[in-house]
Amino acid sequence: MGVAGGVTLGLAVSIGGIASPLIGAVADTTSLQTALAPLIALPALGWLLLRTLNEPKMPDAATDQPPVATQPEPVADPSV
Repeated sequence: MGVAGGVTLGLAVSIGGIASPLIGAVADTTSLQTALAPLIALPALGWLLLRTLNEPKMPDAATDQPPVATQPEPVADPSV
């Protein structure tokens, strides 16, 4: 879970680092409002893409139980 969180955070920071100069260049040639307006649609686009994912299946109750501990076999004492 930690690796998945790290990869997700790293990807978000990387994309932000790539997009920032591009948005800045658009803002320099036009206006800040024009450069930031497309960012309003990004949450809606993310929500639409999220809707295409399948819901994960819940595990069966029988397979969700922890394994039963067994007693080790007694070892014969070789000195006897």
